[in-house]
Amino acid sequence: ETIYATILDLIVSFRIPPGTKLVTLRLAEEMRVSMTPVRDALKMLEENGFISTNAGRKTFVAEYSEESCSQLRALRISLECLAAEQVCETAGDELINELKNDVEDNIRLWEKCKDNFDYYHMQITADLNFHRKLVHSSQNRFLIEQYDRIWPSITFVRQFFSPFGFCQAEYPQAHRAIPMALATRDPKFARAAMMMHFKNIYSAELIEQQHP
Repeated sequence: ETIYATILDLIVSFRIPPGTKLVTLRLAEEMRVSMTPVRDALKMLEENGFISTNAGRKTFVAEYSEESCSQLRALRISLECLAAEQVCETAGDELINELKNDVEDNIRLWEKCKDNFDYYHMQITADLNFHRKLVHSSQNRFLIEQYDRIWPSITFVRQFFSPFGFCQAEYPQAHRAIPMALATRDPKFARAAMMMHFKNIYSAELIEQQHP
């Protein structure tokens, strides 16, 4: 895990830029460890979407163009809005309360981020886990499979191109609106809450272009 964390920090901090070729032996020598833990770390990083391996078995730090980020964002929003609609119809009160508590935990981390940047990645992880839990709560196997297929890319892009700081004052309100909307059992209200959330994270103009 230490080797994984070390390489991940190098990637996220851009000390190893996107598109950089990663050589196991060189990384092992630089970190003064054997190649086995480096291989294990690279495997985990690939599973989480931070690196990719081409047909020639060469490994590179993943990179996303503005267009690919836009395509990923559009797909993510569509899947999560659909999931929110279906959660309204399938989830019990206990699950919705769990989602509400998850939101409050996320907001507490967000508050700490403003004074201590060390909480930044913890907050991002909590936010991502909330969204994934929402999708899995839909109980729609096909929806979950599609979402999990793009999950590593969502994680990677969220870490690299986090919109954190955009509309900060509205962050808690936009998040709390989601479980509140789910509790009404109104799919249209749930979708509207999700769209408000995404407009807060990115920009209203950008989201309206992709989801008129």
